[in-house]
Amino acid sequence: MPDYTHKIALGSAQFGMDYGVVNEGGQVSAEHIAQILAYAAEKNPQMIIDTAPLYGNSEEVLGRALAQMSSHDFRIITKTDANFDALEETFTRSRRHLGQETLYGLLDHNAWHLLSSENRDKTYRLMQSFKDKGWVGKIGATIYTRADIETLLENYDLDILQIPINIFDQRLLEDNFLSDLKSQGIEIHARSVFLQGILLCETAALPTFFETYKAHFTAFDDFCKSHEISKAQACINFVQSLEAIDMLVLGVLSKEQLDEHILNSNPLAVPDFSSLACFDEPLINPSLWPKNR
Repeated sequence: MPDYTHKIALGSAQFGMDYGVVNEGGQVSAEHIAQILAYAAEKNPQMIIDTAPLYGNSEEVLGRALAQMSSHDFRIITKTDANFDALEETFTRSRRHLGQETLYGLLDHNAWHLLSSENRDKTYRLMQSFKDKGWVGKIGATIYTRADIETLLENYDLDILQIPINIFDQRLLEDNFLSDLKSQGIEIHARSVFLQGILLCETAALPTFFETYKAHFTAFDDFCKSHEISKAQACINFVQSLEAIDMLVLGVLSKEQLDEHILNSNPLAVPDFSSLACFDEPLINPSLWPKNR
């Protein structure tokens, strides 16, 4: 049986903040972070860890935890929300917080600066210079839409794209777009696999805002029951079954939750998930969700 543990990347937003719509555990404690990292190193010594300055104090907390380990081979990616003038300073600070001279990747957070800044070309060249200096191995962006991906790649040669994809949000599968993207040699990381946890929520317990879309959640419930799989298994297996996806960025609150993700990554006889695709932008784009759900 194939082992898909190598496709799991550890999201660390919860290490630095209370992240997620249905996260009842709050920010992960230092003790639990140490346990998570030790277990991650055991399961995959080169596991990717995804962080960002926008994730509260995630970089500092992660850096302290890594310093307590005797050694590690984790590949660490951070993201930047800094404008061109502050980019080098903030990236240097990220490396210092993380205690790493070289990072695996640096991504433009939401591609803000590579898409809309008047200094976007300078920003790209500066990011490239970080590679030349040996500060980072790969550069790229987190991105939301097909149109933005196309604009980025028309202008820049990027190594990594972090994209949203899940059972409800299958937009990037249309017209073989994701496969075509992969054929360009780009490393593709999937985020929002659980749609900020909403896909794992009991339908009867959904926050008020999602009542409008209850039919989608009921259909997902029925789908999982008919195929005798859990929601988490369905979410993970759908994304990992996509050959173009290199990594699934999954956040965890405990070692046990990471273990559960790894177990759920064991391949199933994957059914056809296309019937669950949803094109209601207010549902599949968390940036459009009201703060008071």
